[in-house]
Amino acid sequence: YQMIWTADELHGPQRAFDLAQSLAQNPAASRPLRMQAKWAAAIMLGQLGQPPAARTAFEALLREIENDGNLSSLVKDVKERLQRL
Repeated sequence: YQMIWTADELHGPQRAFDLAQSLAQNPAASRPLRMQAKWAAAIMLGQLGQPPAARTAFEALLREIENDGNLSSLVKDVKERLQRL
């Protein structure tokens, strides 16, 4: 998912969002990678000036991962970002 951040730096948040969405929906990607891509997509929505959409995306992601012990650091980050929105 590092390519998402590179896309943001080189081409801006819309391109990064599109890439993150594509990865998040790719059934060949591992579940942790798809969840990280959803997280990145939510961040990009915020950078695109769409805080309500970012909040909705973070909330949906949290519902999906909050009981997954393997993604506890991601859960923590999502909760922190939701508090700041």
